[in-house]
Amino acid sequence: MRLLRSQRRTGTFLAIAVLAGCATTHGLKTSRGSGEIRHYRADWSTIWDAAISSIGTNGLEIEEINEDQGYILAGKGLGLWSYGERVGIFINLERETENGAVYAVEVISKRNWALNITAKDWKRSVFQVFESKLPHEACVRCAPPPDQPPSSGRG
Repeated sequence: MRLLRSQRRTGTFLAIAVLAGCATTHGLKTSRGSGEIRHYRADWSTIWDAAISSIGTNGLEIEEINEDQGYILAGKGLGLWSYGERVGIFINLERETENGAVYAVEVISKRNWALNITAKDWKRSVFQVFESKLPHEACVRCAPPPDQPPSSGRG
């Protein structure tokens, strides 16, 4: 009887730990401000179209999209080497200049399951496609030189 209770407690604990470590679209929204941020000078529709393209080209599926609030939440399901990932792109108007608007584009990449050590970090590939859709001069503060790792946070 004691063994059965102990096994139930262990099972309950494991279920709570797994669920607590799962990424959700809500978890991405609350993580806003913790991803990699790059800055671009272009009109809104160019930025927005590049963001949508960067999701589709990477084989991610859009789960929630809100152009008025400037975000796209996407995911990649279970694969051979991963239990899946979630990706959020958040776009904010940083400032208006005489040369046009500058937008801060933030990408957050999270594992679907906290213990998923083989999950892909999508930030680099999402930014790579995103930047390929923009004219070169749109880049205000973008990728670091190849010998430096990408920055985290406002740059």
